[in-house]
Amino acid sequence: MKRPYNQCHELRTRKREFNPDFWEVPVEWQDLCRFSEQQGLWHETLAEAEQRLHPRSRVNDVMRVIRKLMDEVLTERQRDIVCLYFFEQKTQYEVAELLGISVSSVSQHLFGKRRAGTLIGGAIPKLRKHLVQCGEARLSDVSVHPQSSKVPN
Repeated sequence: MKRPYNQCHELRTRKREFNPDFWEVPVEWQDLCRFSEQQGLWHETLAEAEQRLHPRSRVNDVMRVIRKLMDEVLTERQRDIVCLYFFEQKTQYEVAELLGISVSSVSQHLFGKRRAGTLIGGAIPKLRKHLVQCGEARLSDVSVHPQSSKVPN
């Protein structure tokens, strides 16, 4: 009769089957140096290197798309609250004081409110929904060159 605690011992002592997917082939460093960088394992194009070294340009490109989407989708009040909260990094309390509304209103404008289990309103869910629907097409149209223009204010 086998006991459950003996099962792990059985797994450890069982002979492993041969699997060629897990082969590791030793290669000398001198053999790797014979390949040019373009043929090597770690080749990246100049554009890829620029993008890796200057990730801020990609962020600027994406932010430009998000700003344009904010102008198209959000109400003026939601746009003001999102700009203050995310771009100027104000707290919800500070945003409420600046705009003369309650903190709960700021929260509802940003993140929405649940009524009967459904999310109603909210700038972030609205932006997320539109980015999922049309974001891929828009982001693919954005150039990824580091010389692209800065985010509009």
